[in-house]
Amino acid sequence: MTVGTPPSTEERVLRYLSVGQGFKLFAQEEGKTSLGDHFVFHDILKDSEGREVGRDAGLCTLASDRSYQLNVTMELPGGCVTAQGFVENELGLLAVTGGTEIYRRVRGDVRISRSGDEGLDVTLRISGVLEP
Repeated sequence: MTVGTPPSTEERVLRYLSVGQGFKLFAQEEGKTSLGDHFVFHDILKDSEGREVGRDAGLCTLASDRSYQLNVTMELPGGCVTAQGFVENELGLLAVTGGTEIYRRVRGDVRISRSGDEGLDVTLRISGVLEP
């Protein structure tokens, strides 16, 4: 029986630029915003060198007059990370809810912030990453 490598307790900070590739709005009433309206999206993730290193996709549901409930999956080198939380004007702090492969025991959060006109900055502060 192989025990495997224990997860790292060291916090890692991973930073990406999320560049939109697709967006589709599903509104209950055209031209009017209503609770429960939602949109799906998918983006590419770039590293600090501008190289495409992954992608993300998610669902945002209007939860109040200014905020959305966001569920997102990020495909990163070594596996996927899922997160959820509230965002307002594309900005927010999400809780990491799970992962696959080297991220299967991951914990932490994901901060989404503005990055000029190019896209959004996505910063993961995580621990529990397994060594590949």
